[in-house]
Amino acid sequence: MQDFDFDEWADLYRRDPQAFEARRQAVIALELASHRDLAGPAREMLQRLDAQLQGCSDEERLPASFRFLTDSLGQLCTQMETLNSSVGTFNAALIRRASTAAVDAR
Repeated sequence: MQDFDFDEWADLYRRDPQAFEARRQAVIALELASHRDLAGPAREMLQRLDAQLQGCSDEERLPASFRFLTDSLGQLCTQMETLNSSVGTFNAALIRRASTAAVDAR
């Protein structure tokens, strides 16, 4: 989304929460459509978030959203650590293979 204007969105929410939600849904749909390869996982994440926020008051939604965000970031960090470990193992195997090949070539 280009040129996001927070104040405009906040004003729309204060004036007309239903129009805000309709606009929010439209923007999400457009963003998902423009990134089809990521749309499935993104939709699943949004559905999980919406399920957690169901029935929450406005005051409850923000802390619940931040918990969801921090949980998601925690999962991402764990996945990145696993990837880093796998890359390290792969690199060590390549170095061993290259060393063995160099010794065999002598």
